Amino acid sequence: MIPSYFVQLERMPLTSNGKVDRKALPTPEESMQTGAEYVAPRTAAEVQLAQIWQEVLGLPRIGVKDNFFEIGGHSLRALQLIQKIYATMGIEISLQSVFEHPFIEEMAQELFKNSLEGEHHSNMTKLNENGRIHVFCFPPVLGYGMVYKEMARQLEGHCIVYGIDFIEDQDRRGDELNDYVDAIISVQEHGPFVLAGYSLGGNLAFEVAKIMEKRGYEVSDLLIIDALKMDGTMQQIEDISGYIDSVLEKSSDSYKLVLTESRLREKVRNKMYAYLMYRNQLINTGNIQASIHSLTAGPKEDDLLWKQSTLKNYAQYPLIGDHSELLEPGFIEENAKSSSKS
Repeated sequence: MIPSYFVQLERMPLTSNGKVDRKALPTPEESMQTGAEYVAPRTAAEVQLAQIWQEVLGLPRIGVKDNFFEIGGHSLRALQLIQKIYATMGIEISLQSVFEHPFIEEMAQELFKNSLEGEHHSNMTKLNENGRIHVFCFPPVLGYGMVYKEMARQLEGHCIVYGIDFIEDQDRRGDELNDYVDAIISVQEHGPFVLAGYSLGGNLAFEVAKIMEKRGYEVSDLLIIDALKMDGTMQQIEDISGYIDSVLEKSSDSYKLVLTESRLREKVRNKMYAYLMYRNQLINTGNIQASIHSLTAGPKEDDLLWKQSTLKNYAQYPLIGDHSELLEPGFIEENAKSSSKS
């Protein structure tokens, strides 16, 4: 809990509501110090990666034993890193590779291995290391499970968090629910299983829980984070492209910076479009054996619809912050406690 570095300010920037304006806080990367011994790049691949990391992180020098996430990296910069590696080296790596190989020397070896064995992509990323149980988390409308990275950090030691990306294969529409199940049981062979989903991810997690139970697997708990049940009365999104524009416009400055990369922006938009098409035809019918824990940004009358969707226990927990802030730093620290209690 001891901060890695400090930045001194004359006063904290505040919003009009008197809250800390986190977007106005200065970036601390230049003053950041880590305890890792500096080891210079030794191979051509390590030299290239070091230059890319320096550009993405805004640091003058990075050693091959520096941890990407300890020197200023986070989920959004991981996306930017993937884009720049592709643009510079012509090699496409997955988010999972960045999380599993956060050191330059490891990443260089992984790139070489991929070039020999062929490219492998996974729609699931392990976001932390230690915990008593596994929690499989489905994404909001942006479509990427990396949004749970900070939550995973807060839950380290309590549970191992896996972020799952939305599968956008239009040719296999309907089969992708079984693909999610197959991915989950490849990590955890036997139940009971714990699923979670934020926003639209909560609706998707419910559908996957139904398929898991239908296939004979026990789902003990489903955590639905601020998601309204799709009961057939929800209005469809007619202008999906316009809706995507509005979501991205309201996103953080970090997202906007990352999405200036045209190839990455197109990739994100395509995934969001497919996810919203899925949302428009989705109706959450039936019920599940698993207990449902509904975590909401304030009381929601419609949220009680989830109570009718379980044959076991139902509980509701309040979270702090509005819908878009729940997993953000400054809010997730307290909200993760509600997740661990549920």
